[in-house]
Amino acid sequence: MKAQAAVEHIIILGIIILIALIVVGSLGGFGISEFSMQASQRTTEISGLLGDVALKYIIGDNGAVQINIRIRSQTSSRITAHNFSITNSTGGVCWIFMNDDTVGQQYKSYSNVSCADVLGGTAGEAYSFDCTLKYKDSANIEHSKAGKCEGDYEDL
Repeated sequence: MKAQAAVEHIIILGIIILIALIVVGSLGGFGISEFSMQASQRTTEISGLLGDVALKYIIGDNGAVQINIRIRSQTSSRITAHNFSITNSTGGVCWIFMNDDTVGQQYKSYSNVSCADVLGGTAGEAYSFDCTLKYKDSANIEHSKAGKCEGDYEDL
């Protein structure tokens, strides 16, 4: 009798643990468990570019722009980068041409130091620009990812 009660108790405990794992897994699928991590993250990547590539950037108070790009996806080993554009609120565009460069898992850096007429502000001042990255994936399919570049001007 005692052995049967102990087995029943272990089975019920196992079912409770299984249900708890399912609930935690489903919350992770909805992104709830990742909220605090994302909320504390500094905005250095373009929102909307969370798929194939990671893009980090600095925009200087003098209008100089530097970006670093690398592959994020584990299924893709490289991309062919074409260009990156930043558009201000009046429609002015700053281009960074990547000359069909192959980018892999390590960051590659590109820059344009002559965007003062389109960008630029006071160091520490916040900015928000529309940004677009164009590239081809390893299957040679063209992608155009658009998002917001947001942050504070750096003192360069």
